[in-house]
Amino acid sequence: MLDDLTASTRFGFGGRKKEDRHFHPVLEESVWSNKFLQGLEEHAAMHLADQGDGNHFAYLGKLRLTRAFIHALSDAGHESIARELHDAATAGDAAALDDPDGVTFYTLVTHHGSRGLGAQVYKRGHKAAIKETDRAAKYIPKAAAWLDAESEIGAEYWEALQYVGRWTKANHQSIHARFLERSGATRVSEFGNEHNFVWKRGDQFLHGKGATPAWKDEAGRPLLGLIPLNMAAPILVTLGSDNADFLSFAPHGAGRNQSRTATLRDFRKANGDLDEKSIQRAIDEATRGLDIRWYYGKGDLSESPVGYKSASQVRGQIEQFDLADIVAEVTPLGCIMAGDAGPAPWKRREKELTPKQKRQIQHRADRRKQRQRMRGQSEWEDKEN
Repeated sequence: MLDDLTASTRFGFGGRKKEDRHFHPVLEESVWSNKFLQGLEEHAAMHLADQGDGNHFAYLGKLRLTRAFIHALSDAGHESIARELHDAATAGDAAALDDPDGVTFYTLVTHHGSRGLGAQVYKRGHKAAIKETDRAAKYIPKAAAWLDAESEIGAEYWEALQYVGRWTKANHQSIHARFLERSGATRVSEFGNEHNFVWKRGDQFLHGKGATPAWKDEAGRPLLGLIPLNMAAPILVTLGSDNADFLSFAPHGAGRNQSRTATLRDFRKANGDLDEKSIQRAIDEATRGLDIRWYYGKGDLSESPVGYKSASQVRGQIEQFDLADIVAEVTPLGCIMAGDAGPAPWKRREKELTPKQKRQIQHRADRRKQRQRMRGQSEWEDKEN
């Protein structure tokens, strides 16, 4: 199954080549006249079934279907999902759910963002926000620029963001569809949630960085969500508690103990080089018994359980502060992450230069600076004359 999953997804820089692209109807939506989406069709096409790097993952686990879990979904208003799970669990055995251990199903959980499409939309939106803010107020930091939601351009940006959300969901569906086709598995049900996004509730916009929405929808149903903790820990299946004390959010995951740099600091030799053997031992110890794949072959310690907070502690805090009701969990079997792909392509090119090439580049740069100084001197003399 992990082999099939590895062949179905993609991690790393860039996007899919044309001969390996996946089609989804989201690509044919008539949205490309939106000024924040114009010309981004290629970004949308090349990044479908593409997961990027960092903490993005494809995780295979097992979900234990019990009568209590299915009743919790049904009582919360998620009848269609509850019915799909019930029918799959009792197919051929109507009394299967009477077993206290329930019925176990393989489960695929994917985590990624809006890829190159979302990055481009954000850049355009931020540029527009800076321009609009300058008209309304002076000395506002660029990071605090805003768009008036009631303005034409604000409404257009909001529509672009809604498409980015639909595209991201389609991206997940694309990876799952490729996996099902390759493995010969059958879809039972699907559910998930957005995070690190922006939502509108009433007249407020909520920016949930590192946060998963855990409120009730317009129909009064607690949102059904997934909270991953680390590749070796269960993924929590939750129903939102709608706790206003925390803006009705739950954590997006376990979060890091410290920065990536700080995590690696404890695994450096006296000369400053990374101790690769110690790193591999630490990863192996933290993921014992699981099939862990790194798309680029080399493990990334900072994305292993070593780099994250205690999964049990975070779970306890979710329950302690009533952020969400944990109704089930997906226990891990294996996980794929990008791993260490080396320097980014634009940085990699510098490292591939020969000493002679570097001298030539430096020589040309020195000549340019010299010409610029000479032009500056000439302009000064002209003014003096």
